[in-house]
Amino acid sequence: MSFFGLALNNVRKNLKDYLLFILSQIVTTVIVYTFISLILNRNVQDAIENGLIFYVSLSIAGIILILFVVIFNGYMSALMNKKRKKEIGIYTLIGIKKFQMGNLLALETIILGAISLISGLLISAFFSKFIIDLFLKITQINLENSFSISWTGMILTSLLFLIVMVFNVISNYKIVYRHSLIALLKEEKKIQHLGKESGILGIVGLVLIVITYIQLLLPNSKINLFNYLGIKASTLLGSVLIATLLVLGTYLVIKMFLPFIIRKLSENKEIYYNNNNMIALSNLRFNLKSQINLMSLVSLLITGTLLAVAFSSTLYLSINKNSVNLIPASYQLTNSTQELDTKIIEAIPKGNLYFSKTVRTFWQDDSEYLSIGEYEQLLEKEGQPSSDIKLGEGETYAIISNEQTSKKELTQDFEQSSSRKQLGLNQIKEFSTLKPFNPKKNLFIVRDDVVKKLTNFNVNKYTMIDLKANTDSVSLAKQLILLANEDKNGSLVSIHLTSSTLVRYEAATSGGLFLFVSFFVSFVFVFATGSILYFKQSNEAYSQINQFNLMNKLGMDEAKIKIIISKQLRIIFFIPLFIGILHCVLMILANYLSSGTNIRHYWPLIIVILAYILIFYFYFVVTVNRYKKIAIIKPLER
Repeated sequence: MSFFGLALNNVRKNLKDYLLFILSQIVTTVIVYTFISLILNRNVQDAIENGLIFYVSLSIAGIILILFVVIFNGYMSALMNKKRKKEIGIYTLIGIKKFQMGNLLALETIILGAISLISGLLISAFFSKFIIDLFLKITQINLENSFSISWTGMILTSLLFLIVMVFNVISNYKIVYRHSLIALLKEEKKIQHLGKESGILGIVGLVLIVITYIQLLLPNSKINLFNYLGIKASTLLGSVLIATLLVLGTYLVIKMFLPFIIRKLSENKEIYYNNNNMIALSNLRFNLKSQINLMSLVSLLITGTLLAVAFSSTLYLSINKNSVNLIPASYQLTNSTQELDTKIIEAIPKGNLYFSKTVRTFWQDDSEYLSIGEYEQLLEKEGQPSSDIKLGEGETYAIISNEQTSKKELTQDFEQSSSRKQLGLNQIKEFSTLKPFNPKKNLFIVRDDVVKKLTNFNVNKYTMIDLKANTDSVSLAKQLILLANEDKNGSLVSIHLTSSTLVRYEAATSGGLFLFVSFFVSFVFVFATGSILYFKQSNEAYSQINQFNLMNKLGMDEAKIKIIISKQLRIIFFIPLFIGILHCVLMILANYLSSGTNIRHYWPLIIVILAYILIFYFYFVVTVNRYKKIAIIKPLER
């Protein structure tokens, strides 16, 4: 049999072991190709208002993704080579020279890489249109996406994975030449000793995590240690300190506290001798040491990716909602001249204009005042419901301009305003979100007789222009903004024209870009971490063959062995997942309490958390079945 045939036969024989690795590689290939093809797509770049943000964001995400791919492949290659050391020794013993053995492993790596790369590129060719359509829909980019294959993207993706493949081949040669024949043939004996445990250090880890969450959830509390140090979470130092405490606390809890808890469970006779817990807990106590670093890394990786999804989805949904509510009309001109107002109205295609109206507010300090009469007239013009305001002496009506403005903040600003004292205003009767235009300052509606006292105040002029339904467009908005920013001589001036259509478009584009990137990168991470856990536990299974084989001979059936294996692996898979989700949920709760973000903006996070749980459960089930098949097979039958 030729070396190629032998390599192909080895791949076929170990295909069950390699299947999840190939699946992860295919998913990664599809995502990498999609990112590269989007970066290279000139039509998409031209359609986006700020192409630099688009290019930089995707490039940074692509670099992070590529680094992760390199690290993931290197780690997986090391795990697979470690498992096959004895097999390499046997080949060497029967006369295959080291360079031939290296060539054989290199051929296997190339075959696996080729299967993953070709499958990934074929899937990319068929599904890239769907993914790009999804990107265009999320970002609301008005662009016709015809089916086309980015050959440059294909070449660059192939080149990236070929480079990774070269590193894996070098790793194969290293394991052949670094180890002697005796070292390769010697079965790796797993030293059975307990890992370090410490209830005290574990509690220290819990305390560090609690301190972090007190700072996030109760920033103004007397029990918040950060306040005594004069450190705020919003500062760079505060953010770094919070991240450091969280990472260190998580590591100590998993490294020191988890073994401590398992030992305490083992000392509880009622639990220890119940339902095969004795073997599962004993195995965990001896095997947990080699899993600590991986479990900690997976916990923090899950936390980071879920937070990225949470904040990008919140950003996307909140800026979209705020952009919709920014101005109720199509266009708003602020402090423009009558001549410019006329020029803008004349530039609108005939028949598209619905109405135009100019209002003036009077301002001083951080407060603007509008008469109740003009307020009601403008609401009626814009088709908004009447406010039905009835104000008494000294009362005013406060307009909440966006979600980030709380009633408490608005009340504090009102009470500190010197202008309201001049006008005899002493009470906010009601708060309203019925905003007739986008004011430059806090807007208060006052009685018509109060307006007569505002003669010495500054004046802001707002011209509202509304178009008929489905007649506005991004291209028209850009044309009118250019017109508003030129005077008679063609030089630029600073007249402020706001377009609701353009604001919504830019908000959806920037927010959608971050949402798209975070979603796809997070799924690459979860597939990769699932694969790493799978291969790590598969390697552990080989070291426990004799133990489980002996149990099988003594009469323990396969169903009970599977239950024991399942109990062991639940800790390995679901403790990191639980800790990661808990960190994320508490951080999101802290953000919700501090900013008052609409809770409905977190629904994409719930979808991703459920997807993570399902994906981890899938890897858990596959790993349990693979672990059982490896562990109860006799050594001579391997």
